[in-house]
Amino acid sequence: EIDIRDAMAILADRAKIGGNDKITHDDLFCDTMRSMGQHINLFSNQDEHVEAKTEQLKQRIVEMKQLANTREQELREGFESLSVKELLASLLEAQMGRAATYRDFDRALEQVLLSGNLTDYPSACSSATASFAILSNTINLINNTLNENHGRTD
Repeated sequence: EIDIRDAMAILADRAKIGGNDKITHDDLFCDTMRSMGQHINLFSNQDEHVEAKTEQLKQRIVEMKQLANTREQELREGFESLSVKELLASLLEAQMGRAATYRDFDRALEQVLLSGNLTDYPSACSSATASFAILSNTINLINNTLNENHGRTD
């Protein structure tokens, strides 16, 4: 098996000396080329890229969980003192956040499709999922506060 970068280097060297017509039998069967396989590995660094993306994704998940826990506590404390009108305004803000998250995910998905780099897709999904989880939690906290503190069940 030959790495795609090595294959491209060989082709570039052939072009520099005038193509295949100028290459001798000895050039074709030198020790370096003899050790190379018949298959070109187009994805030589894909495993490394996937591993790096996986680590980034794991780190992002940890960060988002920490952020969610911190934000939930802050929100719970902050919502306790708000009026019904202020809570409804916060609900509207959370809904606007949902719309923004959909737009961000849409852009990320479009970039994945245009680039063909599917390894970025899990990261886009993870980011959108984390954002939706935070927004959903916020909406649930507002609902609970409206119900428990203001007797509003509507």
